[in-house]
Amino acid sequence: MPRTPRGLALPPRGGNLAAKAYQGMTRGKELGMGIAGIDHVNIRTMDPESSAQFYERALGLVYRPGPAVMGNRSHWLYDDEGNAVIHFREKAADTASTGAIDHVALRCSNRPAMKARLDGAGIQYAEADHITPGLAQIFLMDPHGVALELNFAEPRHPD
Repeated sequence: MPRTPRGLALPPRGGNLAAKAYQGMTRGKELGMGIAGIDHVNIRTMDPESSAQFYERALGLVYRPGPAVMGNRSHWLYDDEGNAVIHFREKAADTASTGAIDHVALRCSNRPAMKARLDGAGIQYAEADHITPGLAQIFLMDPHGVALELNFAEPRHPD
């Protein structure tokens, strides 16, 4: 059986149990919705400035303060194309968490279809419209307590 560099056994090809369990399910693309990729990763840290300095030095990312989100100051690192790919959320030392990862954000399409799918599955979620102009969001938790942020590029409609 193949092993990772850390010695963990890898399942044989075609042996992914999760993939086999989902073989009969309708894919998002078939419903006219989809996941285009990871938008950003949010990392919990007690020292956002030091963390930002590390990523600037190590990877050449550029730090800029982001907008206030849900009452919290944002700390964002941008790639060469101007995408905020790493976010930091300040946390207290005694804060319970799922580890260093605060949430995973995915670039998505067709928010109505996604909402219908979540509703049909009985999954609770919250929405935020245009905290950042042109962006609508759905927030939910995975079974392990990791927050998922689904981002939909949508023009803001005049009121």
